[in-house]
This record gives sequence, structure tokens and C-alpha cells, in this order.
Amino acid sequence: MATTTTPIDRLRAALLRGRPGPGSPLADRRASLEASVSAEQSGVRIAPDPDGERVVPDELRTDRFVLHVHGGGFVMGSPATARSITAGLARACHAEVLAARYRLAPEQPFPAAVDDLVAVYRRVVSRYRPHRLLVSGDSAGAGLVLATLAGARDAGLPMPAGAVLLSPWSDLGSVAGSPPADSDLDPMIMAWQLAEMVELYRAGRPAAEVSPSGLDLRGLPPVLVQYGDRETLAPDAAALAGALRAQGVEVAERRWPDVVHVWHAFTPRLEAATLALAEVGAWSEDTWSRSGSGS
Repeated sequence: MATTTTPIDRLRAALLRGRPGPGSPLADRRASLEASVSAEQSGVRIAPDPDGERVVPDELRTDRFVLHVHGGGFVMGSPATARSITAGLARACHAEVLAARYRLAPEQPFPAAVDDLVAVYRRVVSRYRPHRLLVSGDSAGAGLVLATLAGARDAGLPMPAGAVLLSPWSDLGSVAGSPPADSDLDPMIMAWQLAEMVELYRAGRPAAEVSPSGLDLRGLPPVLVQYGDRETLAPDAAALAGALRAQGVEVAERRWPDVVHVWHAFTPRLEAATLALAEVGAWSEDTWSRSGSGS
């Protein structure tokens, strides 16, 4: 009898075939990631911006705006490599999305990325009312969202209506305690990659010092946290949701079954990705309405 495979099974198999091995040069992995970018995304227009890349949906409402921070473990990625996510966010939220550019380690380690993103955030809130703004991020980019908002708060800048954290990585000291990260269940990210990224980003500083999860997160806006129950970093995401609640932040925690790290990037071919982004859109609509931008 033939074995029935699901879309996520086929995705895992493809990721397993293409994943790099320990010792593969960072330059090669960066180039491979950039080469995988899809130039075309349905239902949106893409345009360059001094701060990164703008993604404008065909069905646009002008009373909302999203600032997105791409992932890549602090060492890879760009606004273009997040295009499948930002296009999905733009469509789901009916909002223009600015995918921010920031400096990467090891050429520019901590705190360069945070400094860049706080500067971008400052420019965005000078042009858009904060209650019209959401800030989102995926993986390490989600952790950088927390660092950016904490830095903006400390600088006296107003907070956005909400924040969306997709498969967040925020505790850089948790790598050693991660589950078997080379497991076939989550071939999107591996233990050796996490360890390498932390070393390159922290540049000799203690991991706790550069971890967004270690920041004072009080006063942040409502947060949506989405992660998969089989992700390598699921324990980190769950702990982050708890830490945010403990500091008085309103948290909507959504744990998705049987998906990989940042599965959102595989929309529309993975139904779970499309559904997760639709959930982001519904949460965002409610958040904007409660903040007053829906009126």
C-alpha cells in the first residue's frame, strides 16, 4: 500500500534535501537565500524604498501601515528574502508593508541592527500615526522587533497599535538547551546554525546581554505570537509569550500544529501558511479597530 504524504511532509523532504551542512560558508548560504527570492508576488506591487522595500496590496486601505523586520539569524536575509511573508501580510492586512533593511553580523554585530531599526521606526512614526501602525517580524526579526520597540520606548517614541511575532527567536542563550535541532521535524533551522549565528551577532558580549528576551518589555503594545508546536524554537516562543504576560503585555499566543519554523514563507503552496497569515489579518483588524484606526 502506498504511503500518503501531506504537503508539510513534502515540504520537509524538500528542505532536508537542500539544507546546508556544518561548515558551509556563510557567504554561500547568503547567496543561496538571495537567489531563492521570487520576483513576482500576486496581488501586490513591490517598490524600492530608502529604508528597504515597500509592498503595496491591490486591495489597499490607507488607514493602516505595517513595518516588517526580516529574519535570517542576524547574519542573513534582506527585505527581498522576506517577500513571500511581506506580500502575504500586505494581502491579509490590506495594508502597505515596509520591509526594513538593517546591517548584518558579523560585519556589523550587535547593536548595529537595533540602532538601524530604531532609526527606521523613528522615521515611520514621524509619517504615520502610531495607532495606524503595526510592527511585525519573523524569526530573529521578531526578536529584533522587541528590541526595537524597547529602544523606541526608551527614546520617548510612541508605541504602535500592536506587534506580530512570527516564529520568534528572542533568547540567544537558549541554544544549548534547544531540542534536537537537527531533527527532521524542523529542517528550516539547525543547532549548529543557531550557535554560529549567536557567536557572530554577539561578538564577544554575553548572550544574555544581546537577547531581546532579557529586555524590560513593560509598556509594549498588544502582541500576537505565532509558532509551531514542532519547531526547534517552540520552547523559546512559549517562554517569550509567558514573559511578556508577566510584564503586563497583552498577548495572543497561537500554537500551530505540525509546521516548520516560519512556515508563513511558504504561502500559498502550504495551506497552513495561508491560514496563519489570515489569522494575522483578523488579529490586526481587531487591534486596529480597538486602537481607533478602524474608525
